[in-house]
Amino acid sequence: MNASTQPATPQVNTLSFQETKFDVVSRCGQPWLMARQIGQALGYAREDAINKIYERNSDEFTPNMSCNVKLTLQGQQREVRVFSLRGAHLIGMFARTAAAKAFRKWVLDILDAITAPSPLPDTRTPRRGQHAGGQAAHDVSGCLRHCAHHMLESCQWIENTNIMARYTHQPKK
Repeated sequence: MNASTQPATPQVNTLSFQETKFDVVSRCGQPWLMARQIGQALGYAREDAINKIYERNSDEFTPNMSCNVKLTLQGQQREVRVFSLRGAHLIGMFARTAAAKAFRKWVLDILDAITAPSPLPDTRTPRRGQHAGGQAAHDVSGCLRHCAHHMLESCQWIENTNIMARYTHQPKK
């Protein structure tokens, strides 16, 4: 499946797997990884190894898992294949390198961290004469919970970005 070239924002954040640092590409508020860097992380010597894996198995990828984007790299605009985290995990499934198993786990750990639901804060306020944490609350508190919920949904990408910035896989010493 060949997706059309789409615009993207390069190098929003950096993720690390063992010795490989990924320049994360942001598409629709989600992290995408460049094929070349996935290949480095998996231990492939050839820069085109991931593109070859993708071409052999393109029928298993959706446009939400891989596409070509135009990025400015080293001062030149280039068309680059990128993979969502789901797509990177699928590449890891097809890879036959020593690092593939650890890479798949690393990708799933990031997906888990990004998709983990955020708990809503307890915005209930006790009624006059009632202890904090009581069951009854002002009608206003329901409105506050509703607003807090929508605010958290709207800002989820900020939390995802912070999680990605903190999440690195350091090699064991």
